[in-house]
Amino acid sequence: MEDSLLEDNVEIVDLMPKLGINVSDLLSVDEWIGVDSAVRVAQGTMPSDEDIAGDESDDEDISNVVTISASEALRYAKGLKAYIQQQSEIEVSLSFLNELINLEKNLAVQEINSKKQTKIDKFFNPCNNT
Repeated sequence: MEDSLLEDNVEIVDLMPKLGINVSDLLSVDEWIGVDSAVRVAQGTMPSDEDIAGDESDDEDISNVVTISASEALRYAKGLKAYIQQQSEIEVSLSFLNELINLEKNLAVQEINSKKQTKIDKFFNPCNNT
């Protein structure tokens, strides 16, 4: 069986010049496997390695993240819920609305906890957390 495969390969290699195919035009196994990716990159439909790696401006965007307080987040969540309730053409699932209500409750608790007064003893005796 292997002998017939080798004979077939020899026949194919012998026919290549007759078909106008130069041996130098042949692809290696790695080139053949990656030919689709290479074509997409050449056509601009697939990002290159440089595009995927990104540039330094992406790092700057991450470092400029604005911190939002619990009270601001609560205000935004309430605004989103009010907007959804006012708009008849927006359909959301009941589970999403329930999750939004739960989020509001959690944010309200965080907001209350952030406004609690700290006892002065806690500043002078940090080991005593009671």
